[in-house]
Amino acid sequence: MRTSECGDAASKRPPSRSSASRSLLDALATDEPWEAAVAAFRARMPRRHDRIAEYEELLGAGAHRRVGTAVLERSDAEGYAREDGWIAGARGAPPIAIAHAPRRSQLQAILRRARDGRALSEAQVVRLFAARGREVAEVCASADALRREVNGARVGYVVNRNINYTNICYFGCRFCAFSKGKLAENLRGRPYDLDSDEIARRTAEAWARGASEMCLQGGIHPDYTGATYLEICRTVKQAAPQIHVHAFSPLEVWQGAKTLGVPLADFLAELQRAGLGSLPGTAASAPRPTPA
Repeated sequence: MRTSECGDAASKRPPSRSSASRSLLDALATDEPWEAAVAAFRARMPRRHDRIAEYEELLGAGAHRRVGTAVLERSDAEGYAREDGWIAGARGAPPIAIAHAPRRSQLQAILRRARDGRALSEAQVVRLFAARGREVAEVCASADALRREVNGARVGYVVNRNINYTNICYFGCRFCAFSKGKLAENLRGRPYDLDSDEIARRTAEAWARGASEMCLQGGIHPDYTGATYLEICRTVKQAAPQIHVHAFSPLEVWQGAKTLGVPLADFLAELQRAGLGSLPGTAASAPRPTPA
């Protein structure tokens, strides 16, 4: 944006704007790139990313769309300004604290409740996951103390085998390097869909070699229904009755419930009766929508 275009916008700047908002508008009133201007704003105003909408009327809807990507790139999963350039897969250790993190109430009470062995509510669990800065160290210290009380210096592990029963998937997640579909027929090898006999064979083989758990996940095959996932559980338990079944992504559970026309809770209960022991935490992806 050129100086002549931003001069009027700057003159309309409300006197109550914070220093962060003034820094953004001052930057936009120059030839400084939009990305740099937004970076300066995010560094001075560590708030949730939707606060940028407060400037939409002032800067114009077009400007808001242009800065949206830059804002998201400089925001963490909670919408706070990132203080470093670390990303997953980058070399070097990830940051473990955020200097500007606020101290929030009730954290210690939740930690004490967990240490006492009392069940936490969903809101309390969410609160622990929302820990930031110094709070992260407090949560980790409490968890480590509980670990020492329960397990001492012992280290446990699970011997498992992974079975990806199909790589055919009708979802087109752009970050996925696994699935096969109509848009990836020439990529990542051939499509496959293991039958029950092969799943049973691999399970029996794993049990014979000392495995105590089977981990099973796959693509969202268009022909899979809830009955398919129930049959997978039964197949594994028939091949190795004592083995633990750790299976299905959240999307697979959703697919199963949807195709059977039953609530998620009812389908999960059916899976448990069929032999499911636990659900993996992987593939619970929640992509942030692209800015308008």
